[in-house]
Formats: sequence, structure tokens, C-alpha cells
Amino acid sequence: MTDEDQIPTGRVWLITGASRGLGRAFVQASLEAGDAVVLTARDPSTLEELADRHPDTTLALELDVTDRAAARRGVARGVERFSRIDVAVNFAG
Repeated sequence: MTDEDQIPTGRVWLITGASRGLGRAFVQASLEAGDAVVLTARDPSTLEELADRHPDTTLALELDVTDRAAARRGVARGVERFSRIDVAVNFAG
């Protein structure tokens, strides 16, 4: 993948609690709409299936939202990967 390929044309979402429930539903809807998603969960292994199916438009990260430093690192990694984050949605907890 080239640098130009990494810059999504749609929105870039950061979604916490992406492994199940409403978080997962938002992830799936965003991906179906052609958007890119930074997926987060306390256990990133729960995100592997989604990340494996959408390797160019997802970034799966471990994140406990009670850890502010980890949240900042997650945002920074998302921006590093996709050049920006347009929408942040918290479904964790």
C-alpha cells in the first residue's frame, strides 16, 4: 500500500467498544459505507475478524478508555495511519 492509498476518501471513525453491540454495528455500517475505522476494544483479539476482512480500511487497537494516555496513543496511531479522525464514538463500558 502506498501513502496515497492510506488516505481514505470517506470519513475516518474512531470507535471504542467496537467488538460487540452498538459499537460493532457502527463499525460494520461505517465499513459498508466505504469509510475507514480505528477499531478499539480492551481485548483486540475480538477485532481480528473485522480487521482481517478489511485490512486497508481498519486499524485494530487495544484500548481501555479509563487510561487517558492509552486513549491519546490510540488517537495518534489512527491519525498516523489514516491522516485524520473525523468522527469519534464511545461505546466502551
